[in-house]
Amino acid sequence: QISSLLQERSEEDENAAEFNKASNASTGSYYASAHLKMEEVRQPSILVGGSLKEYQIAGLQWMVSLYNNKLNGILADEMGLGKTIQT
Repeated sequence: QISSLLQERSEEDENAAEFNKASNASTGSYYASAHLKMEEVRQPSILVGGSLKEYQIAGLQWMVSLYNNKLNGILADEMGLGKTIQT
């Protein structure tokens, strides 16, 4: 009885591992297929007196990609990590 329970548990663990692997692969392929149009983003010339941090450029790149690919998204965080330019 215990050995059959252990066997069932082992099979459940294997199935969960396969599901997680497939899920991770599909997430990566979803991003690649959804963001087909890519555009290099640099410091906007209109921004005077300050400069964007690397992570701000990455956020801007993501928003530009959303726009170019006709996708919706929200750029938000809980810690105030640079949605405002400081000079």
